[in-house]
Amino acid sequence: MTDHGFGLAVAQFAPTASRATNLWAIADAVETAAARGARVIVFPEYSSYFVDPFDATLAENAEDLDGPFTAALRSLAAERDVVLVAFGQRESDWVAPGEIAPPETFEVDGLRFGLMTCYDLRFPEVGRTLADAQVDVVLVPAEWVRGPLKEHHWRTLVQARAIENTVFVAGADHPPPLGVGHSMIVDPQGVVLAAVGTATDVAVAHIDPDAIARVRRVNPALELRRYRVTPR
Repeated sequence: MTDHGFGLAVAQFAPTASRATNLWAIADAVETAAARGARVIVFPEYSSYFVDPFDATLAENAEDLDGPFTAALRSLAAERDVVLVAFGQRESDWVAPGEIAPPETFEVDGLRFGLMTCYDLRFPEVGRTLADAQVDVVLVPAEWVRGPLKEHHWRTLVQARAIENTVFVAGADHPPPLGVGHSMIVDPQGVVLAAVGTATDVAVAHIDPDAIARVRRVNPALELRRYRVTPR
């Protein structure tokens, strides 16, 4: 962490059916983000392989967590001394709900990060579960498909999850024509700190971890809530 805050980035690009092309795009974005001071870089869903419309090749190109795609990511991360968040895809026919499990979290430079996918944004209890896990930043690798009002839904839900949980939220989406773009980093008051429009690009925000405590002193809604999240 520098005197200017913790460097957090979202990288917006359009994954293809070419693993080599995807890795090249990721490497280029990592270089750009790291040069701008990023320590954690969030990529979209399906970063390893994507095809539209979905077909059986999604399952055929799925990899284990120790496969060559993650090996390449580990090499990139080590080379630039950064942490990469890049959800691949392991859908079968072709999308299945995940099992209810403890939140996925990790720590970097004293900050706790939590993971959700884009559809999770539509369920406030998912963000609340991450808040209960004491995360400071929620990371959202996404493929938010275009459609009527979908840009509005994306922006509103990313900001809502930040406001109601008083945490930072970073969402990385595919650009148009398949995604809505608008990858963004939002502070605990829902203010957009950095964003990408509809291009392939990287946005970096240098966040102040102390902002969470300051916001929660003014807005103690998280502490004052009267209900907990329980599985169905």
